[in-house]
Amino acid sequence: MPTIGLLALTLLPLPVSRAGDEAALARGLATISVEEIRPDVFHVASDAMAGRDTPSPGLEATARFVEGRLRELGVAPGARDGYFHRWWRSWRQLDPGQSSLLTRDGRERVELAFGRDYYIASPREMADLDAVGPAVSVGEGSAAEVARAALGGAWAVARPRRGSLRRLASRVRKAGAVGLVVLPDAGDEPPAQRYGKTARYLLEGRFGEPVADVFPTVLLGVEAGARVLREVGRGDLPAAGEWLGLEVAERRRLTHPGGYRLLENVAGLWRGSDPQLAGEVIVVSAHYDHVGRRGGEIYNGADDNGSGTCGLLALAEALTEYGPMRRSVLLLWVSGEEKGLWGSEAWTKRPWLPPGLRPIADLNIDMIGRNDPDYLTITPTRALKHYNQLVELAEELGPLEGFPSLASADAYWRRSDHVNFAVNLNLPVAFLFSDVHEDYHRPTDDPEKIDYDKIRRVVRLVLRMLDGLQADELELQEAPDLGSFQVVVRRGMVLDDLERLGAAARAWAGAHGGRWPQDATDLVGGVLVGEELPLDPWGREYGWLPPDFGEPGRWICYGSDGVPGGKGEGEDVVVER
Repeated sequence: MPTIGLLALTLLPLPVSRAGDEAALARGLATISVEEIRPDVFHVASDAMAGRDTPSPGLEATARFVEGRLRELGVAPGARDGYFHRWWRSWRQLDPGQSSLLTRDGRERVELAFGRDYYIASPREMADLDAVGPAVSVGEGSAAEVARAALGGAWAVARPRRGSLRRLASRVRKAGAVGLVVLPDAGDEPPAQRYGKTARYLLEGRFGEPVADVFPTVLLGVEAGARVLREVGRGDLPAAGEWLGLEVAERRRLTHPGGYRLLENVAGLWRGSDPQLAGEVIVVSAHYDHVGRRGGEIYNGADDNGSGTCGLLALAEALTEYGPMRRSVLLLWVSGEEKGLWGSEAWTKRPWLPPGLRPIADLNIDMIGRNDPDYLTITPTRALKHYNQLVELAEELGPLEGFPSLASADAYWRRSDHVNFAVNLNLPVAFLFSDVHEDYHRPTDDPEKIDYDKIRRVVRLVLRMLDGLQADELELQEAPDLGSFQVVVRRGMVLDDLERLGAAARAWAGAHGGRWPQDATDLVGGVLVGEELPLDPWGREYGWLPPDFGEPGRWICYGSDGVPGGKGEGEDVVVER
């Protein structure tokens, strides 16, 4: 039997009836009903949720709907801070209320508004920054003209008629400029048309990796450019090398400190009852996000993945009727799947379970409510090296729920969240999927088109699989032990804490003119209002290294030994900025 990394799940060929509890299984199966599932899908996939984009108010509302149901059912929190497993993603969004471009000539101050008077060429140029200096003409921005201008500490002002804007920015930067102001040329496309889409991106926000050391480049609109020249009594841009008699100051601020957005998975833990087996956790996952709005239309995502989201809620209720299984079950709703499996990536790279617990497998459900009633697919099949006995169990039990044979979903092996559990945690996985259809990723994926009885039967199949995974004879071969898993958990906790504290330190510096705090306690009053500084997994305070020789302050964890240096759990972890 092929294995996935170091982990293989072995089921001895015993009858399913000997694996679990027949009476408990009957109770759990009986509670899974169309009447329970239908209203949940209509709610999650309603226009009020606006397509559950990551991030969006609708996604947050869905997360809290799931959390509320878990509380009602008595399912315990499954994340470090309750029901929400929080993770960070780099987010670029300009705060227009805190961002501006100013010009001063000693007599008059002109403030220009982003998206109306001036623009930024690329969404990648987003960062918290302040750039102030006098304005110097570089004409059209040729190499010879830039060479004639004394640009050290000044803004270069150009009206380029040819060539690359990026090349011009690089040229004036090498000459010592603090930024570049571009005036529109009469023959060019108006900046409002050329850069208006970028402006909308920056104001709405987009995910993207932060860019270090951004060089500010701004493009003035036609009226704003003429207004600035009138301010200094000019009808046109003077020759290269001439000072304009203006001071230019640009301020950029992001809506979230340090350019990171905090996102959420939802986790509920159904603890096992067996003293020996309860530490082994079977994860059942489904993504609860969709793609939001496009072209003014709402993409409700009733099947993708309102079906899996609400199927997992039905499974939660079935577990409460079943009672504690011998092994524990983690119900995990992940966000960001439509962006690139982000939520499951975040969990599997920084997993968290209570002390003494470790994951042993993942069952993932996605789009389980459409197509023929008896049609269900699965991956990995025998055609893939990742094929495992979880899939064998699904194939054995599928006919009991009206799925006589499971078709291949191997084409989707890397397209849903199970793959992160396989790749990042070396777990055996099974993915149940009823396949795409004509409404996939279209605004017509609505609740009225869902086959609710099919969802019911898929959830019953999952419950049967969980029941079948409760036998004494279930063994892990070459499995990572609890200690090695907890090393991964603790390091993830440290990184989460340091990223949060690093964002707070950057926000503090932004509010204090770029000056970094000298003492960590500054953050409690200045940013982490009403909160205490978190402790590391060993109960000690994180270290704060104050700025030194122009370097920003840094947060550090000294590992399990509490002293600099070390290896393994004793290794230092540092966030540079």
